[in-house]
Amino acid sequence: MVTAIRYQIRCEKDGSSVRASYDLQVPDGGSALIASFSLKVDGKELIDQGHWIPGQVRFNGTQFTQLSEANKDVTVAFSISSNEG
Repeated sequence: MVTAIRYQIRCEKDGSSVRASYDLQVPDGGSALIASFSLKVDGKELIDQGHWIPGQVRFNGTQFTQLSEANKDVTVAFSISSNEG
């Protein structure tokens, strides 16, 4: 059975500034690990994939980005996977 990764992602827009906060974790005592995490705002990756370390049990933080057009709505997309699938 695949273990669910619990997550909370919140994006807030203030003019052209975007604040994205995230908190991912696997249940205590299980064998599941976070294998990958991607968070994009308007197509821009906010998680530094070059420094991402697979195999974590918890990953949280806050990232900031600037939009080219302050009055435009943009897409937020994310992807999470575990070592279990």
